[in-house]
Amino acid sequence: MREKDKAKCGRNPDGTLQRYQAERTGNYTRKQYQILEVLCKGRGKDANGELIPCDMNHLLSAIPYETTRTSMYFSLRPLMRYGLIEKETAYREGTKVAITLYRPTELGMKVMGVNKPSYIEDPIFIDE
Repeated sequence: MREKDKAKCGRNPDGTLQRYQAERTGNYTRKQYQILEVLCKGRGKDANGELIPCDMNHLLSAIPYETTRTSMYFSLRPLMRYGLIEKETAYREGTKVAITLYRPTELGMKVMGVNKPSYIEDPIFIDE
């Protein structure tokens, strides 16, 4: 297969899929960084000082660009696959309506350079 054709089929020269390139090199898109920034801030902190995870509505309202719910789901998928965020299911009080909440993992916090993620309201980002 020619090099030109390899690029078209989504493979790197070493044979790995291109979609995992960001995981290996740390090259994330601007929008992925913006999503991670919002998730690192969360919705504040609870009485125990723990980060309150974001639901989709909060995430869509806090993101600095206009997007749709469907587009946001597609943006969150690679972040979950790379291990930067995780999702959990919660239920509204008094109902059986499930809500999906998103929170950054330790790796996601490390990528953003956040110090002490459980005890801060606004993340402190380390300049490199």
